[in-house]
Amino acid sequence: MEDAEQTPVISQVLPHLYLGNFAAATNAALLRAYAIKGIISVTLDVEVPEKLCSDLGIVKTDFHIPDGFFRDDQKRLLSEIIPRIKNLESSQQNCLINCWAGKSRSVSLVTAYLVWGGMDFRRAYRLVTSRHPIAAAKPHTMYCFIKHTDGKFSLANGFLVFRRWLKNLAGYILKKTKQKIISYFIKP
Repeated sequence: MEDAEQTPVISQVLPHLYLGNFAAATNAALLRAYAIKGIISVTLDVEVPEKLCSDLGIVKTDFHIPDGFFRDDQKRLLSEIIPRIKNLESSQQNCLINCWAGKSRSVSLVTAYLVWGGMDFRRAYRLVTSRHPIAAAKPHTMYCFIKHTDGKFSLANGFLVFRRWLKNLAGYILKKTKQKIISYFIKP
């Protein structure tokens, strides 16, 4: 489990679909304020407390995965997670999808959900990142979510966009690393 006191972060992506971090998913006042009725928690080793959920009338689903490569051998994404999100959204009940930091796993799941629903990858990713400014999906995590939503990822344009996104992310990481190395040796 990652340590840290977190500031709760929650963002609305669609009318009934929210993204957030673990601190938001465990903040009763925030959950009440946003009228959250379902939580999909995509963390590795922490869970939103059952008592909190039962007290607030929230149905929660835990999907324990690491932030990086993962396998979904039981196909829970397609048999349970995606349908749960769809059911909450269809019944106009607010759903919060959270991971520990609210940056990668939750962002990847929401993007994959939108792609599964028919949105192309580029539009889905832009929508999520424009609505949730702390979004910083790790490429391996995004890849696994897209892969495990069973080919609803348009290979015609989606793969090229995804590949470009990975290349841009790699360039960004290299730039930041280079800046850190330079600032280490050249002190003001």
